[in-house]
This record gives sequence, structure tokens and C-alpha cells, in this order.
Amino acid sequence: MEQSKACTKCKETKPLNQFSVEKKCKNGLAFHCKACAAIRIKKWKADNPEEVKARQKAWKQANPEYVAVSNKAWRQDNPEYVGTYRQTNANRIAAQERGYRAAHPEKAVIAYHKRRARLRGSAVFIITDKEVAKLYASPCAYCGKPSKHIDHVVPLSRGGRHSIGNLVGACANCNLTKNSKFITEWKRSQ
Repeated sequence: MEQSKACTKCKETKPLNQFSVEKKCKNGLAFHCKACAAIRIKKWKADNPEEVKARQKAWKQANPEYVAVSNKAWRQDNPEYVGTYRQTNANRIAAQERGYRAAHPEKAVIAYHKRRARLRGSAVFIITDKEVAKLYASPCAYCGKPSKHIDHVVPLSRGGRHSIGNLVGACANCNLTKNSKFITEWKRSQ
């Protein structure tokens, strides 16, 4: 029995374990070796990123329980990797996070406020992107200029909640001068 086969792509003779199983082929093995097939697949993925994303998204939507279980199980089985991954790739992750914050400044602001609220022990509620867009689209609640910031009416440091009912759009000057004061204290100091 034959122990090797020639790859039709690279023309090298390789052992049979270097070829994928392909039932449609005459001898049950693929025409191309695994290395050549990997190069071909990598090139196709680079040339068709939208289709790759669409296929991945469709598969994840069709298999949500598998995705959730496999991710959780993998993390539990590989705690040393999970713990060291962020340390090993700190610069790359930081660059990705900076890029995301630059591309989505309004989401970065909300995430920052949520984190501050959690650290202070304040109540944190979900705020949608539409609500954030409305806050930025509205004029400053204190002077009427265009909103550039989002302000907590009752400051987080004074027991305020991070909820849509406690947020208003504010211009930079009003938000920064108000700081952690109540509106009455701030108006008195003006």
C-alpha cells in the first residue's frame, strides 16, 4: 500500500497524514496537502472578509448554547491562559481599546460613568445608545449651548444614580464648573 502522495499544488511528495480526508476523491484523500490547503483558505478569508463574518455570525446565532458553553468551559479549562493573556498582549489590547474609544466616544463616556458609579457603590442602570444620542442632541440643560458632555444632575459623589433620569446634556463649561455640586450650590457660586 502506498505510504506517500504528491500534492497537486506544491508538487512535493508527502506522507498520507499530511493530506485531509476527502470522501469525494478517488483514494479518500484531498488533492492538496494540508499546508497548501491552509494557504488557500487563508487567502480566501483575506479576500472575502464580509462573507467570513456573515458565516461566523450565522453559525453563532444557530448555535448559541454551544458558543456559551464552549467559551465558559474553555475559560475554566485554561485559567493560566486567561490570566496571562491580558498581560502578554497588554499593548495590543490597549491599542484596540484606544481605537474603539476614538471611534465611539459616546460609548466610552457612558462606560466611564458606569465604572465610576459602580466604584462609588451607586445604582447603575442600563442606558441605551438612543438615549445617549438624545442627550448629546439636546441643548445644555443649564445655559442652552450645544451639549458636549453628559452631566449627572445629582452627582455620583453625592449619592446620585447612573440612570437616564439623572443625566442631562451639558456644555463643557457648565459641566466642568458644576463638578460635584448640586445645582443650587453651583448657581449660588456663579
